[in-house]
Amino acid sequence: MQRFLYLVLAAAAWLTFAAHAAEETPTERYDVFPAGNVTYSNVLIMNKTRTDVFIRHPGGLVSVKVKDLDKTTQLQLGYHLVLGTDTNSTARANSPMSMREMDIDPRFEEIMEQIVWESQELWARTDRNVIYGVAGGLGVLYLFFCFCCHLVCRKAGLPTSLLVWLPWLKLLPLLRAAGMRPWWLVTTLLPGINVITYIVWSFKIAKARGKGAGVSVMLLLPLFNVLAFLYLAFADRLGGEQPANSRNVIRLNQGRRHAA
Repeated sequence: MQRFLYLVLAAAAWLTFAAHAAEETPTERYDVFPAGNVTYSNVLIMNKTRTDVFIRHPGGLVSVKVKDLDKTTQLQLGYHLVLGTDTNSTARANSPMSMREMDIDPRFEEIMEQIVWESQELWARTDRNVIYGVAGGLGVLYLFFCFCCHLVCRKAGLPTSLLVWLPWLKLLPLLRAAGMRPWWLVTTLLPGINVITYIVWSFKIAKARGKGAGVSVMLLLPLFNVLAFLYLAFADRLGGEQPANSRNVIRLNQGRRHAA
């Protein structure tokens, strides 16, 4: 379930980033836009990077290399002309090795710029109602997940905690419900060790809820872990059985009656 939470947060972060990027998209327009041997008309500048200019024209979307633009167009777009390429090459050759090693591969940079541009285009073409619906759906799923965490903790004998509604901190009451100490929360941030923590928690939380090892194994399997978590949250309510702590109280009361 921790992976599900991370996916929800990542999707929400991507929607926020896309909205912010779309708001900053340039809106420069050109009636005529020469690019090498091709001249475009009615051009809208969508995005500019160090090596490429992404434009929209009546024929569709096109990426144009900055080096293919004439000097006038480059200056209009805000690019600074580099004079004396030999001097620039000499300076690069004389630069420290650490600086040369830190240079990003232009091909990788171009791919990343293309991905960002296509994401902005997808955001611009997507109906806002669809985006708001997806964001609302993710919010509802997150609240439902928090409610399930609340049920698991309550049925394991833990008092109500507001932490179950907070990202990451919800792990603290879940750990306590499984009988694990709070310092285990730190291990969830350590790659590799967090897997061991999740395995230990799966067996302990199933035991705390009075369930068998089969539920613990299901918590470790993709897709089945969602069903197992829902079972831990709703089993008693749907099946009519009592939590483990409640069964112990009933047995204790019955023992006292027989003794009397």
